[in-house]
Amino acid sequence: MNNVAALLSVIGIGLQAIVCFVVAEGPISGFHLGLFGAASLAYLASLILALRTSLWVSALLIAVLSLLLDLTAFYSVFIAPTSSTEALSLLVVPLVKLLGIVPFGLIVGVLVRVFGGKAA
Repeated sequence: MNNVAALLSVIGIGLQAIVCFVVAEGPISGFHLGLFGAASLAYLASLILALRTSLWVSALLIAVLSLLLDLTAFYSVFIAPTSSTEALSLLVVPLVKLLGIVPFGLIVGVLVRVFGGKAA
């Protein structure tokens, strides 16, 4: 399962690279680099958890939830925007991932490890 979490994390970082450097208009600037860095932090945390610890449940949960949130934001911004402010989700989603999904994944992973016995 560590490999699945690591693969999903790499896919998520690739999605962020596409959003920040391919789909975005204009020349690449410091804003694009900062957005890429901020949006990739949750995936980096998941990748580190998958490769360096035994908290594979945390790594998998963080990667899956982050990828679902990013795909939803990508769809709402680039494929089917409903308002002119949809692009703001590209700024809000990294904060939600870093301040919500990563701690939630860590808490769930630790609880599964403590109460799950040998299975976790």
